[in-house]
Formats: sequence, structure tokens, C-alpha cells
Amino acid sequence: MPEHSRGGRTVELYVRSLAPREAHQRQERVIESLGDLEERGVIDGFDVLVWGRALCPGSAGAHTGAGRTVSDRLDRIERWVEGTARSIAQVCRSERLESAITGECHEVVRLPSLALAEFDGDELIHFAPCRADRRVDYADVP
Repeated sequence: MPEHSRGGRTVELYVRSLAPREAHQRQERVIESLGDLEERGVIDGFDVLVWGRALCPGSAGAHTGAGRTVSDRLDRIERWVEGTARSIAQVCRSERLESAITGECHEVVRLPSLALAEFDGDELIHFAPCRADRRVDYADVP
């Protein structure tokens, strides 16, 4: 995932696929809106990053470059949540899965199909979707 060396206000949009069936229109709308915000100078840039349906922290895949960057982002998001009155528990859920065949148990973190992280320089300043009180902030941009 990109470093924020360009400084200023940047956005990372996380998607499960670049061609999703169920979320295609929403994803396209958000990408177009981010492009408009960049053109107007509201943000200094944005990146679209593909992540999967889930991350299994103990798996071999979690120790690859892609797995480490997803894990790093989840750690940063969790640290951001600790400093706010927000929650991501409903959108980044940890679950224990047991294989019916082998009996092995694995912890899995379920990832949202569309999420947005906003940075000021290298500092994460907002993540959506998240819950604040009874309100849920989604990854929609005006």
C-alpha cells in the first residue's frame, strides 16, 4: 500500500475487486467523486487498493507483502479507533472458524467490501465505514 510521502490530504479506497457485481455502481461513484475532489484541490491524491474478503492473521498469506500491508492498515485503523469514540467492530469482524474436516481453528478478520481511509500526511484522520454513537459513516463521498 502506498506511503504518504506526497504529503497533504490523501485518501485510500479499499475494494474487494475492481469489477464487483453487487457494488459496481457505488464503487464507480466513489472513485469518480474522489477524482473530482482531487481536481478541485480538496484532496492531494487518492489510491484504489484491492483487498480480499478476509485476512487470516496466522496464515502464510498474512506474511506476504500484501498480507503485511493489509495487517498494517488494520493495526493503524484500530489505533485510530482507540483515540476516538468510534467503532469498526461491525465492519471488520474477528471470527474463529473451525474446519469440519481437520478440526483446526483459525482466527479470521472479515473486511468490508468498500472502505475509505483519509490521511493528513502520514496520519490517519478518518476511516469509513465506522460507527459513532448510533450513526454509521459509510465510504460515500459527496
